[in-house]
Amino acid sequence: MQYGLDEGEMVLTGKDDIFGRAEVERGPKMRRISGDKWEVTIEVPRTKDVYSYHYVALASASGQLSRCEALNSARRVSIRGMPPGSCMTVHDAFRSSKVGTMAS
Repeated sequence: MQYGLDEGEMVLTGKDDIFGRAEVERGPKMRRISGDKWEVTIEVPRTKDVYSYHYVALASASGQLSRCEALNSARRVSIRGMPPGSCMTVHDAFRSSKVGTMAS
C-alpha cells in the first residue's frame, strides 16, 4: 500500500483478534518498505469466511491517532473457498492526507 506519512506508523485494526479487537495499540503494525510504501503480512485463521479491517495512521512520537478510515466503510477480505495453506496478496488504497499523495 502507498500512503504519504512523513513520520509515524500505519496500523490495521478491526473487531477480530488478528486486528487487535478494535484496539489500535494491539493491531498489526505495517512496515515501511520504501518512501511512502507500506506492507504487512498476517496469518489469517480459517475460523470465518470474511474479515473486516481499517487503516489507521499514528503520529510518530506521541502515538496519537493522526488519521483513521471511517468505521462505517470497513475493508473486507474473503477467504471463502481457499484451501488450507493458501496465500493471498491484497493491494489496497487509502487516501493520504499528505498533499499530492494518493495511496495505491
